[in-house]
Amino acid sequence: VIDGQISSIIFSLIAVFFIILIAYKTFMGGVISIIPLSLTILSNFAVMGFFNIALDASTALVASIAIGIGVDYTIHYINTFRAEAKNTSDLEKITEHTTSHSGRAILINAIVVGAGFLVLLFSNFNSVMYMGILVAVTMFVAGISSITIIPALINIIKPKSLINPKNLDLDSEIKINGQ
Repeated sequence: VIDGQISSIIFSLIAVFFIILIAYKTFMGGVISIIPLSLTILSNFAVMGFFNIALDASTALVASIAIGIGVDYTIHYINTFRAEAKNTSDLEKITEHTTSHSGRAILINAIVVGAGFLVLLFSNFNSVMYMGILVAVTMFVAGISSITIIPALINIIKPKSLINPKNLDLDSEIKINGQ
């Protein structure tokens, strides 16, 4: 289970990176997208370790669910960010507008779906109960990290193809802050 889990997570993160790279033509966007996903997965395993939840067939599914959920939130945020960047070049306004609009939708989705999975707390089967807890935690962490980590990284790294979607020069993104 552990070997399969590790290879599945690595493959999924690489797949997400390439999906973002191809969809948005941005190397740094791909890098930025896998960071909150990685933190979400790490938080999942931290909760499992803290509460002594064993890695079994049902809890192993949660990391895959986390990636699926997290990539949705990531794409939602990045897509709105790029759309807003077409209207202005003011990075602060772009970030504020994107976070207030997409961030609200992402948080509402995370809370509603996470609360729905918390219903599994009432299951008589421990593995189902643990899965409900872990998916709920994953939803909350993925939602919060997508609206905090992604904008922070964009504002620090300033990838040109996200800030100025008309500029799709991948080589120019590798330099942080134009240096």
